[in-house]
Amino acid sequence: MAIAALLGGTWHSVSADWPQPIVRFLWQGMVLALGLASFGMLAGSVLSTVPRRWQAAAMLAIFVKSLVYLSGATACESFDCAIADYFSAMLIVLLLHWNPARKKSSSARWIVGGVAVSAIAIAVVASGFSPGFLTHNDLYHLIQMVALYSFYRGVQLFGDRH
Repeated sequence: MAIAALLGGTWHSVSADWPQPIVRFLWQGMVLALGLASFGMLAGSVLSTVPRRWQAAAMLAIFVKSLVYLSGATACESFDCAIADYFSAMLIVLLLHWNPARKKSSSARWIVGGVAVSAIAIAVVASGFSPGFLTHNDLYHLIQMVALYSFYRGVQLFGDRH
């Protein structure tokens, strides 16, 4: 995610001024990095929540999902492709970590919270809301930093099953 943010932020700041091949490289690198981040989030969630007997099938499914996205991502000129991949990954992560039938671990609460904050960030960018000195993209990234911290805490507390 950090690589995607670095490439995307650079693209936002230089896309009007830099040579087109460099701008395209930044764009393609960003959408590929997002796809790899989605794969990583899904893989970690599968390995931490799915019973061992189903993990191979689940990993194959997310591998195919990611391969489909990555094979078309660089040709897609719209950010909508990346949003669709990221949103679907977030939905799957939410479903894997949210289990109302059992008491949630501290780790699961942080990860579910990260998904909720990511949803808020996506809603802000989709709304186009800009308070004046910040754009909707700026707000998205600020809110997404909170979500990424929540994911970090969730992974950090993974061993905590209380």
